Amino acid sequence: MKQVKIIIQFFVYATGLFLLTGCGDLTLTNLTPNKIPKNPSRIYTLSLDAQVNNGSVARDSVKAEIVIDGNTYQMEKSEAGKDIWEYDYRLPGDRRGAKYFYKVTYDVGNLHGDTKKEVKSALQSFLLSNRYVISLQSERGPVGATIPVLGSGFTEFDKIVVGDQEAPTRYVSDSQLSFVVPSLKAGDTYEVALEGADGRNPVGNFRIDPSTIRVEPGKLSLQTGQTEIMLFQISFEAPPDGLFIDVKTDVPASIKMPDVIIPGGARTVSVNVQGGQPGTGSLKIVMPGFEEVTIPLEVL
Repeated sequence: MKQVKIIIQFFVYATGLFLLTGCGDLTLTNLTPNKIPKNPSRIYTLSLDAQVNNGSVARDSVKAEIVIDGNTYQMEKSEAGKDIWEYDYRLPGDRRGAKYFYKVTYDVGNLHGDTKKEVKSALQSFLLSNRYVISLQSERGPVGATIPVLGSGFTEFDKIVVGDQEAPTRYVSDSQLSFVVPSLKAGDTYEVALEGADGRNPVGNFRIDPSTIRVEPGKLSLQTGQTEIMLFQISFEAPPDGLFIDVKTDVPASIKMPDVIIPGGARTVSVNVQGGQPGTGSLKIVMPGFEEVTIPLEVL
């Protein structure tokens, strides 16, 4: 059961905590997510952080209980932290969730002895989910790489979002999706989310490494009016809408060339370039997620 507890705790910390109440002596924080992945045993760990704020509270007197559907159960101290309490609840029958609240009792020392106190949380609830993400198969990769996502309950309408950009997403099965790393600034780490009918759910973090663009020839020497073929190649299949290669020059009067777009599903494209007015400079490719490419240029 320890593995299940660790997974649930990680999920909660990744998606946010649920502050319940604070009474000066204690602060109660619900560590149980609103949605819990369904498991075959139907046993689910409900967790509470009862943080002690007052040094006069006798820690060994603190007791936590959970009240579920009117039934009270004693919670146990967790190995995850000194103020964390847990209860393994077996959800009956075919129910999809439960409502509950926490109750904590404790003693506070004063000049007249110990005073017993009690604090209760607001009413909480959880629902089982057949849809959840277990993991990204990789935590980093270059632009254009295909990254599998494992989980459960996926549909063909789901999309993966990296940062704020929707990534090309492929539905493999109800337990696997894959996405293509979009053209975003390399060297940064981005939040990854699953977007579907039930909104956007966090998946994890992904670091984008720089990808490469190969250009041939590596140097251009043209006469005015002369035409040359240039080849642009990437190491992955371009997204369905194609990949625009942003080519700039510091001598625009010396070179004539069309926009460079690698068609969707292709890895290469060839374009004709033509020498214009005499001059010396360069062609430069600077794109998010790609290593910079510079092609020396002279027109005689």
